[in-house]
Amino acid sequence: MSAIKAILGEVHAGTIYGTRFNVGLGTDEDIYFEDSGIRMYDSNALGVKGVIFRYGASEDFFRIGRYASATYLSIPSDKDLLRITTFHQEFSFWDTGQFQLPTMDDAPVANLVDGQVAAKTGGVWRMRVNAAWTTIQTAGGW
Repeated sequence: MSAIKAILGEVHAGTIYGTRFNVGLGTDEDIYFEDSGIRMYDSNALGVKGVIFRYGASEDFFRIGRYASATYLSIPSDKDLLRITTFHQEFSFWDTGQFQLPTMDDAPVANLVDGQVAAKTGGVWRMRVNAAWTTIQTAGGW
């Protein structure tokens, strides 16, 4: 414990080891990440117990929690596009209700289960049915 030094209510340390880290006993407790300006808040509001990530004074950008009977995940944003990126692919969710799959030149060869949908380069939609990729037939218009 000689590595921890308390100055004016702040704890400064190189590394804190322990089995549990408790944050506060009242309201508005948070963990502040100084370089990014992001705060992580403990939340217990409107029946949802969870964690809120906030940038600045009030811009919540990620919430995860638990209702009595369901898990809650929210990514609130004033932006019109949410991108989820994996190592090789990017998936886009637009505020207009549209979802964009990445396009692929070749059929997937892993994680193959019925019900999957894929977008082939050139605007062709494929669906996995009865252990095979089939073309989703489309007609013009909406």
